[in-house]
Parts: sequence; structure tokens; C-alpha cells
Amino acid sequence: MIGMLGFGSVLGSREVSNAEVAAETGLTEDWIISKLGIKRRYYAQAGETADSMALTAARRALASAGISATDLDIVVVCTFTGEMAFPPVSAHLHRDLGMVGGHFYDIAAACSGFLSGLTAVTDRMAADSSLRYALVVGTELMSSYINPADPETAPYFSDGAGAIILGRSDTGIVSSAFYADTSDYDLVRCHRDGYSEMKGLVTGKQAVAHLPDTMHRAMADVGWHDRDVDLFVFHQANEKLISYFMHKMDLPMSRTYSNVAEIGNLGVASVPVALADVAEKSLLHHGDKLVLASVGAGFGFGASAWTWCL
Repeated sequence: MIGMLGFGSVLGSREVSNAEVAAETGLTEDWIISKLGIKRRYYAQAGETADSMALTAARRALASAGISATDLDIVVVCTFTGEMAFPPVSAHLHRDLGMVGGHFYDIAAACSGFLSGLTAVTDRMAADSSLRYALVVGTELMSSYINPADPETAPYFSDGAGAIILGRSDTGIVSSAFYADTSDYDLVRCHRDGYSEMKGLVTGKQAVAHLPDTMHRAMADVGWHDRDVDLFVFHQANEKLISYFMHKMDLPMSRTYSNVAEIGNLGVASVPVALADVAEKSLLHHGDKLVLASVGAGFGFGASAWTWCL
């Protein structure tokens, strides 16, 4: 099997409070907490980029897994906020890590991109037994595309990166499922050299309509039911949405891990950063059942079922 063997993460270095967001957007601090459950977010400062944060998270993941960059055969970066349109961030990372040979590419699938990357790489490794280790990174510099006066986007987003080392194990990915509904594809959008725009209410309706079904298809493939799962990790859109999903499954919040209240929505980096927290806090044990689920602009939905390696 292909399992998650190492984890790393990093956040932008400047904390942005609800008071600061409220002053810019005209919202109140109470509204942000009551509607989104987000207390603070983190922005990159001068010299911090999606590329540099990817490098920091990758180095931490390599150290966590106890391997070197020369052991890697694949590096995939999931992002839309790299320093350059091309070459891809993964090429930059390949060079800066000191990788030799192998394969690199980027995935731009918005917030659902990390699960797309995990599935693409685990499928590739399962098909080719010569591949030893892979690095999958989610990194976003969301603040570069946020209008600080926009109440639809400014309260949500943060900057950061999360990285996962994949390798061979007796536990790991057991199933994945995806779904797309592009009927409202442009309701979360960002034009080049412009600001992100989002219709939060419609985005939430899309998530509620399709993410649970996608997640349950991944679980059904291996015969899992809601109560069989030890931990659910969702894309960290906002705390209220995560609470809604857990309530619909009639499960306590203790069966999910959420960090969005403390660090905001990291876009495609939200799932790997949450997983790095899960590993650091030892919230799962070898063989425990884990389900990942995410939704991204467009709209794309992804889910995968894993047995924990550590």
C-alpha cells in the first residue's frame, strides 16, 4: 500500500486579527465568529511566497519521514499562487531540495487540488513498484489575491503550506472518489492580476449538496460507515460548515480535526496542514481509519479513505 510517512507545515508570519478584518470590511468581530467560527488568519510578509513556504514545509516533511530529497522520485505541488506562471513551483522545489532525476508537476484544482494530487501520486506509485517516495505539497499565498475590504473573502483566507511524504507501507490509501458540478463554475473566481471573488452562500450550498455523497462513495468502496471512521479531516472552509457535516452524520466534533478557527482557510494547503497537526498531536494510531474530504472552486469535490501509518 501507499501511505503517508512524513508531514510538514508552515504559516505566513503575520497574524491578522478579526478586529483588523472588521475595520477593513465593515463586518463585526461577533459576526465573523458567529457565522464562520474563524478567530484569526496568517498572511505572508515580504520574502515569503508560495514557493518559499512549499520549500519549508517540504523540508519539514522530509525530516519527519527520515529521508533525504535524493530518495524522492516524484514531487507534485498543488497551487494557483506560484511566483511565476511557469516553470511550475514543483520545478523550483525540485531544484531547491536538491532532487536528482524523477518527475515533477503542478496541479491547479483550487481547494480540492491536494486530494487530486494525493490520488494521482498514489495511483502512479501503485502502478510502478520502482518508485520509492513521493512529495505532495499544497501551498497558497491567498493574501496576494484578497481585497482587504471585501467581506466575502477577507474574513476567510490565510497563507501557508503543507507537505506529505508518500511511501510504501502496510497501511495507507484504500479508496478515493471525485465528483464535479460545473454549473456554477465561476462563482468562486480570480482573474489574473485581480482579486478573488466568492459567493459564499452558493459555495456553501454546493458543498452541502455534493461533498457528503462524494465522501460516502469513497467509504462505501471499502465497506466503511460513518461510525467506523476514527477521524474525518475536511477542507477547512469554515468551522460552521464542518460542524454541519458532523451533525448530519450524528457524530461528535471529537471525530474530526479542525484548525480553521485558529489559522483560517488555507485553500489547497488546508488539508495537508491539518494532517501535519494530526500527526504532531498523535491523534491517530497505526491502522486507524481516516477520511479526507475537500471542495474547490469550479466546483470539484474529492474524498479519500486511508488507514493511518504512524
